[in-house]
Amino acid sequence: MTNITKNLLKPLELSELVYKLCHDSLISQGFDGFGENNSKIIITLNKEVQGLKLRLQCFEVLHLTRLKIYSNGKLIDPKKMVFKSSSLYRDDAKYDVSNLALEKGIFHSKREIEPEIEVSFNENINIDKIEVVNFGNRYAYRAFSLCMFYKEPDNGKYVNFFDNWKLKKPLDLFINNMFTSKNYDEEKLISLFYVACSFGDEVKAISLYKKINKIGPKIRTKSVVKIANDLLALNGYGFNQHGFIRPFGLQSKEQVNNHLNQVVCLMAELEKEFNIKSTIASGTLLGIYRDGKLIDHDDDIDVAYYSNFNDCKDIIKEQNAILLYLKAQGYNCQNTKHVQIQCSLASGVDLDLFPAWINGDDVTMSPLPTNEITKSDVFPLGVIEFHGFLLPTPNDIHKVLMVNYGAEYNKSDSNWRFDWSRANQEYIKFIEEKK
Repeated sequence: MTNITKNLLKPLELSELVYKLCHDSLISQGFDGFGENNSKIIITLNKEVQGLKLRLQCFEVLHLTRLKIYSNGKLIDPKKMVFKSSSLYRDDAKYDVSNLALEKGIFHSKREIEPEIEVSFNENINIDKIEVVNFGNRYAYRAFSLCMFYKEPDNGKYVNFFDNWKLKKPLDLFINNMFTSKNYDEEKLISLFYVACSFGDEVKAISLYKKINKIGPKIRTKSVVKIANDLLALNGYGFNQHGFIRPFGLQSKEQVNNHLNQVVCLMAELEKEFNIKSTIASGTLLGIYRDGKLIDHDDDIDVAYYSNFNDCKDIIKEQNAILLYLKAQGYNCQNTKHVQIQCSLASGVDLDLFPAWINGDDVTMSPLPTNEITKSDVFPLGVIEFHGFLLPTPNDIHKVLMVNYGAEYNKSDSNWRFDWSRANQEYIKFIEEKK
């Protein structure tokens, strides 16, 4: 762990503020109040009330797996409570808030400004403890701004008694004012970037990262992101150019195995349903081959599938059939603006499913450069054993990784970026046909 206090860049006008912001965030869990599945947040109250209200303080989704309310040390009978939510995801009863007390499933609101849950009691009741469990998937950070109120028995007014963003609020005005200034110097940008990361302000963190990346050398940006990742790691997160992530380096072996099990099952389904072979690819292939593990700073799985066709229209028709099939099997999938299908697996990880196709002695492995991989580089398929799973691979892994990452693919680089501009131009016919 990097010594954050020592390594923070602290210009004179921000030094005390930056230190206080990051310090307060870390000791108060201002960023991650109850982010992990089965990690409870327990609030004590010891007061007679008419009801309770739970609310987010941002434009997001409120989603919980459990809500338990205790009176005099005993769990309150759900029959004595009336539940109401500001919205319901897809208006689907399976996400109803009353299921939380009955432990029948999860609650999801729609995406809205300050989504909330109200709980009313048949009579005034003394509440001594509330136990909340957040929905723990990769997007669970949406529910970190939890605010709670009790309803006074005498006048029915709501009174705030819990706020896990309390420390953040007095400084929001200052931070927002700093963002309106156009007179940025590099150290001020970096300091504000650390502040945004420490409090989980993803939008500002991405904006600042882009500014830092433009005005500073690559090696400086890499160093800044490393410190930010050390900061975020205390709450189980990382940062890349897309925002906050759950990097594999901070996940348990059990979590990784859960991801791999679902990936292997998906690949088997493709072969059974479409007679399609597939292999691990790109960052997944690189990490397992080079490091013997998934890349620490990576957060998704890459798979290439080998189409039964080589004509653009037929490949796209097949891809659409795959998309519809996976959706019918319960996968959360969508087409992207590039060439791949993206799936959000139930284990909480995204999977990029890239089409590849054979044309004579050549294999096109989107989105890699074309005319550089031959059929013998890919077939017959190889296999790598990893965590007890037999993962199919291209025949010549070294050659494929050379084409993907260049001659220095053995050197780890957390700032490496794929050239999507080149890929989109090279596969323009495919992308336009998809539209």
